[in-house]
Amino acid sequence: MCLSIVLLFVAYVIGEVASIAILGSHVGTPYTLLVLAIGVGLGVMLLAGRALATLQNAAEAWSRGEEIGQVVASSALVGLAGILFLVPGLLSDAAALVIILPPVRARMAGKLVGRVKVHAARLRPRGGAARGGGEYIDADAVEQPSPSSSDGSPGDPPRSLP
Repeated sequence: MCLSIVLLFVAYVIGEVASIAILGSHVGTPYTLLVLAIGVGLGVMLLAGRALATLQNAAEAWSRGEEIGQVVASSALVGLAGILFLVPGLLSDAAALVIILPPVRARMAGKLVGRVKVHAARLRPRGGAARGGGEYIDADAVEQPSPSSSDGSPGDPPRSLP
Protein backbone atom coordinates (compact mmCIF):
# COMPACT_ATOMS: atom_id res chain seq x y z
CA MET A 1 0.00 0.00 0.00
CA CYS A 2 2.72 2.47 0.99
CA LEU A 3 4.79 1.72 -2.10
CA SER A 4 1.78 2.25 -4.37
CA ILE A 5 1.15 5.66 -2.79
CA VAL A 6 4.79 6.65 -3.28
CA LEU A 7 4.72 5.49 -6.90
CA LEU A 8 1.47 7.36 -7.52
CA PHE A 9 2.97 10.53 -6.05
CA VAL A 10 6.12 10.16 -8.18
CA ALA A 11 3.97 9.67 -11.30
CA TYR A 12 1.97 12.78 -10.37
CA VAL A 13 5.12 14.90 -9.95
CA ILE A 14 6.50 13.62 -13.25
CA GLY A 15 3.18 14.46 -14.93
CA GLU A 16 3.17 17.99 -13.51
CA VAL A 17 6.74 18.66 -14.63
CA ALA A 18 6.08 17.13 -18.03
CA SER A 19 2.94 19.25 -18.51
CA ILE A 20 4.89 22.42 -17.74
CA ALA A 21 7.70 21.35 -20.11
CA ILE A 22 5.27 20.53 -22.92
CA LEU A 23 3.42 23.82 -22.52
CA GLY A 24 6.73 25.68 -22.45
CA SER A 25 7.89 24.01 -25.66
CA HIS A 26 4.67 24.97 -27.45
CA VAL A 27 4.05 28.55 -26.27
CA GLY A 28 7.39 29.62 -24.81
CA THR A 29 8.65 30.36 -21.33
CA PRO A 30 6.98 33.77 -20.76
CA TYR A 31 3.49 32.46 -21.55
CA THR A 32 4.09 29.32 -19.50
CA LEU A 33 5.06 31.45 -16.52
CA LEU A 34 1.97 33.59 -17.12
CA VAL A 35 -0.27 30.52 -17.08
CA LEU A 36 1.33 29.35 -13.84
CA ALA A 37 0.95 32.82 -12.29
CA ILE A 38 -2.72 32.94 -13.28
CA GLY A 39 -3.20 29.57 -11.59
CA VAL A 40 -1.59 30.84 -8.39
CA GLY A 41 -3.70 33.99 -8.55
CA LEU A 42 -6.89 31.94 -8.90
CA GLY A 43 -5.83 29.81 -5.95
CA VAL A 44 -5.27 32.85 -3.77
CA MET A 45 -8.63 34.32 -4.82
CA LEU A 46 -10.44 31.08 -4.01
CA LEU A 47 -8.80 30.72 -0.60
CA ALA A 48 -9.12 34.36 0.48
CA GLY A 49 -12.00 34.64 2.93
CA ARG A 50 -13.02 31.00 2.46
CA ALA A 51 -13.48 30.35 6.20
CA LEU A 52 -15.70 33.40 6.72
CA ALA A 53 -17.76 32.60 3.63
CA THR A 54 -18.23 29.04 4.85
CA LEU A 55 -19.43 30.22 8.25
CA GLN A 56 -21.84 32.72 6.70
CA ASN A 57 -23.26 30.19 4.24
CA ALA A 58 -23.61 27.57 6.96
CA ALA A 59 -25.37 30.05 9.27
CA GLU A 60 -27.80 31.02 6.49
CA ALA A 61 -28.56 27.37 5.75
CA TRP A 62 -29.03 26.67 9.46
CA SER A 63 -31.43 29.60 9.84
CA ARG A 64 -33.49 28.25 6.92
CA GLY A 65 -33.65 24.88 8.68
CA GLU A 66 -31.46 23.10 6.14
CA GLU A 67 -28.63 20.71 6.88
CA ILE A 68 -25.26 22.42 6.72
CA GLY A 69 -23.25 19.38 5.65
CA GLN A 70 -23.68 20.05 1.94
CA VAL A 71 -22.70 23.72 2.38
CA VAL A 72 -19.57 22.90 4.37
CA ALA A 73 -18.54 20.10 2.01
CA SER A 74 -19.00 22.31 -1.04
CA SER A 75 -16.93 25.05 0.54
CA ALA A 76 -14.23 22.56 1.49
CA LEU A 77 -14.08 21.41 -2.12
CA VAL A 78 -13.65 25.02 -3.28
CA GLY A 79 -10.79 25.29 -0.76
CA LEU A 80 -9.27 22.11 -2.18
CA ALA A 81 -9.53 23.62 -5.67
CA GLY A 82 -7.74 26.72 -4.39
CA ILE A 83 -4.93 24.60 -2.99
CA LEU A 84 -4.69 22.68 -6.28
CA PHE A 85 -4.39 25.97 -8.15
CA LEU A 86 -1.49 26.94 -5.88
CA VAL A 87 0.42 23.79 -6.84
CA PRO A 88 2.50 24.58 -9.93
CA GLY A 89 1.50 22.43 -12.87
CA LEU A 90 -1.29 21.88 -15.31
CA LEU A 91 -2.64 18.57 -13.98
CA SER A 92 -3.53 20.10 -10.63
CA ASP A 93 -5.02 23.16 -12.38
CA ALA A 94 -7.18 20.90 -14.55
CA ALA A 95 -8.38 19.00 -11.48
CA ALA A 96 -9.17 22.31 -9.74
CA LEU A 97 -11.15 23.51 -12.75
CA VAL A 98 -13.22 20.32 -12.69
CA ILE A 99 -13.89 20.66 -8.96
CA ILE A 100 -15.02 24.28 -9.36
CA LEU A 101 -17.81 23.34 -11.79
CA PRO A 102 -21.03 23.59 -9.74
CA PRO A 103 -22.64 20.30 -10.88
CA VAL A 104 -19.44 18.36 -10.25
CA ARG A 105 -18.90 20.05 -6.88
CA ALA A 106 -22.51 19.42 -5.81
CA ARG A 107 -22.24 15.74 -6.68
CA MET A 108 -18.88 15.38 -4.92
CA ALA A 109 -20.20 17.23 -1.85
CA GLY A 110 -23.27 14.97 -1.74
CA LYS A 111 -21.12 11.86 -1.85
CA LEU A 112 -18.81 13.27 0.81
CA VAL A 113 -21.71 14.10 3.14
CA GLY A 114 -23.17 10.64 2.54
CA ARG A 115 -19.90 8.95 3.48
CA VAL A 116 -19.59 11.05 6.62
CA LYS A 117 -23.16 10.13 7.64
CA VAL A 118 -22.48 6.44 7.11
CA HIS A 119 -19.27 6.67 9.14
CA ALA A 120 -21.00 8.62 11.91
CA ALA A 121 -23.80 6.05 12.05
CA ARG A 122 -21.21 3.31 12.57
CA LEU A 123 -19.65 5.28 15.43
CA ARG A 124 -22.97 5.93 17.20
CA PRO A 125 -23.55 3.66 20.19
CA ARG A 126 -26.25 1.03 19.88
CA GLY A 127 -29.61 2.10 21.17
CA GLY A 128 -30.16 5.49 19.60
CA ALA A 129 -28.79 8.91 20.30
CA ALA A 130 -25.13 9.58 20.87
CA ARG A 131 -25.74 11.32 24.21
CA GLY A 132 -28.67 11.50 26.56
CA GLY A 133 -32.15 10.57 25.49
CA GLY A 134 -32.04 12.55 22.29
CA GLU A 135 -34.42 15.19 23.59
CA TYR A 136 -33.94 18.94 23.45
CA ILE A 137 -35.00 21.07 26.39
CA ASP A 138 -35.35 24.80 25.77
CA ALA A 139 -34.81 26.84 28.92
CA ASP A 140 -34.16 30.45 29.90
CA ALA A 141 -32.19 31.44 32.98
CA VAL A 142 -32.49 34.62 35.03
CA GLU A 143 -30.06 35.44 37.80
CA GLN A 144 -31.81 36.13 41.08
CA PRO A 145 -30.20 37.82 44.08
CA SER A 146 -29.02 35.35 46.66
CA PRO A 147 -30.85 35.59 50.01
CA SER A 148 -27.59 34.96 51.84
CA SER A 149 -25.73 37.90 50.31
CA SER A 150 -25.22 41.03 52.38
CA ASP A 151 -26.96 43.58 50.14
CA GLY A 152 -28.56 41.23 47.62
CA SER A 153 -26.67 42.52 44.58
CA PRO A 154 -26.02 39.95 41.86
CA GLY A 155 -22.51 38.67 41.54
CA ASP A 156 -21.58 39.07 45.23
CA PRO A 157 -20.17 35.92 46.78
CA PRO A 158 -22.36 34.33 49.46
CA ARG A 159 -21.50 34.80 53.09
CA SER A 160 -19.32 32.15 54.58
CA LEU A 161 -20.87 29.45 56.70
CA PRO A 162 -20.51 29.66 60.48
